[in-house]
Amino acid sequence: MDKKHAEQLLKRYLEGRCSPEEQRLVELWYHELLDSEKQRDKTVIDEDRLKEHVWRSIRKRRSAHLPRFVAAAAVLFAIATGIYLYRYKTSQDLGEATTLPASATIQPGGNRAMLTLADGTQIDLDENQAGIVIDTGIAYLDGSMIQRPERPDMRRFAIATPRGGQYRVVLPDGTNAWLNAATTLEFESRPGESERVVTLNGEAYFEVSSRQGNGLGKTTFKVKTGRQEVTVLGTGFNVSAYEESPQTVTTLVQGRVRVADIHAGSNEHSTGMWVLEPGFQAVTTAQYTQTSAANLESAIGWKNGDFVFDGSSIQEIMQQLSRWYDIDIQYHGAVTTEAFGGKIARTKDIRDVLRVLELTGGVKFAIENRTIIVNPY
Repeated sequence: MDKKHAEQLLKRYLEGRCSPEEQRLVELWYHELLDSEKQRDKTVIDEDRLKEHVWRSIRKRRSAHLPRFVAAAAVLFAIATGIYLYRYKTSQDLGEATTLPASATIQPGGNRAMLTLADGTQIDLDENQAGIVIDTGIAYLDGSMIQRPERPDMRRFAIATPRGGQYRVVLPDGTNAWLNAATTLEFESRPGESERVVTLNGEAYFEVSSRQGNGLGKTTFKVKTGRQEVTVLGTGFNVSAYEESPQTVTTLVQGRVRVADIHAGSNEHSTGMWVLEPGFQAVTTAQYTQTSAANLESAIGWKNGDFVFDGSSIQEIMQQLSRWYDIDIQYHGAVTTEAFGGKIARTKDIRDVLRVLELTGGVKFAIENRTIIVNPY
């Protein structure tokens, strides 16, 4: 849906001529924008005044002269500040969306993870905590202890999130790692060696510590996946390396990283190694590795609590939803080839996400237990 159609929808809403589904969509947009602005500005927002200014600013097309939050509202339908989803197609009407069953109770994921120690001990981590700190002992981020310092051998361990889970871990060297759903991170530290190495299956965002190691000066930090080996020359980066995905993607936010294609010898188009600058990513498939400019908001949206789609296929979107909501996906009939973009909070009920996708056109959904069925529109 382009800006013209979105403005027409807003006009119908203000005149009371929206269908129930259209009314719900506009209200979802509005409340997401309001929540976002409250978090950014930390000030009290007059909601009635904001509604009035949204419409007035669109009519006058003079949003540049309004306060920042009102300017954002004026282009609500053209940029991803709300939770709207749009197709890359400029003449698509809303159409009639399928009504999803009110009885469906598929909730979003939360803080869930299992920690496995070197001796095989497994610890089911507290869902009311956001993360853990591992040093000589193990504690939650609020300081409450999980293990006494003298007990665990923390030179080797693994932390795994299930489908529908996420967790943060502060590694023994001070590095922060945020784990997305269905992710396993293995850590191993060998005394006397100048490398810190983790093995990743899934997706994680890293902020790497520059802590010195064992009197040997600065140690390097490496992330190993099935297709790539990432050597850290800076600090903040995201690695997406799910086994079921046809590609591994490393996206650099800040600092520098060196990405090696571990199968470069068999990839005729691969030179084997790339150094990324901030805002770039390296994508490795079974055939090649290539680098390109990255959409950082899309790459790390999950860490910030959002789904952010940037020209994504419906299969890519449903794969993300499957991991986060712990659901299965089935496709009936022809699968749309349209590309989708936009943003929606990961805290939303699955029905809210599917309704907004339906309103873009191209797809309809049905829910059977914990299976989402994707139908052509």
